[in-house]
Amino acid sequence: MYIFQGVDCTKQRYSELSDEIRAQNKREDRLLDLKIKYYERETRTRLTMLQKEKHLLLKVRDQIAKRWKNIDDQSKHFKTSSILRDQRNNLFHTDSSYFLCSSSDIYTGSEVQEDLLTLNQESASEIIISDKELKHNENIVSNKIRPHSAV
Repeated sequence: MYIFQGVDCTKQRYSELSDEIRAQNKREDRLLDLKIKYYERETRTRLTMLQKEKHLLLKVRDQIAKRWKNIDDQSKHFKTSSILRDQRNNLFHTDSSYFLCSSSDIYTGSEVQEDLLTLNQESASEIIISDKELKHNENIVSNKIRPHSAV
């Protein structure tokens, strides 16, 4: 412990060390602030990139969902039309004395009725009318009483 001109060297040395430590701490604080700003900016850019990527993925997902729905609708329409065509062909080719009562718009329409999807041979037999029944129905119609002027 040396005393020069009324100043205690130990106190002066401690104050110099503390000044150096304070200066070093300030430098470290500045570096840390710069690092924090850099990391914040980097996280913001990453976040915006992820948001853009998410937006693009959502667009792609929606487009794929639309395409899938279109394909599914087309395949359902194709399946139903092919099922109906096959059933109609089977009905016409199995026995020539039977025919299927139907309108042409059922087979050519864009929307096929749901109850036609479940059409099978058993339910088709309810729709089929034999030639005998048709002639019987024609006879009933022809046996009606007509007015005098129609004779």
